[in-house]
Amino acid sequence: MYLFVTIPNNSGSTLVYKLLATSPNVSCLYKHKEGHDLCREFMPHPGKLASQPVRTFTEDTAYFQDPEEYDWEGIKKCWHHSWDMKKAIQLEKTPTNVVKAKLMAENFQPSKFVLGIREP
Repeated sequence: MYLFVTIPNNSGSTLVYKLLATSPNVSCLYKHKEGHDLCREFMPHPGKLASQPVRTFTEDTAYFQDPEEYDWEGIKKCWHHSWDMKKAIQLEKTPTNVVKAKLMAENFQPSKFVLGIREP
């Protein structure tokens, strides 16, 4: 099963991820940081936005929700190589999971999500 941490930045996502990763049944990408850092060539990356003109939240959301921006087979191959697939749960945390959860669910089966919101 795939488990994706879907919590906005600066809202406890890393703490939740690290706690879940302590389970002996969980394989995580932690040693590689986050999924988007491990497989940059297969997905849109926040760093790409830095070189572009200022965008609105709606434009950024659309960018990360565009299935054409991803090479899902490349991502799966890269992550499967890094996860211990003998473990029951493969864990991943990337800040953009918040806006691309639907794409993650479509491409990783079975998948579950840890959701969180930020209340300033």
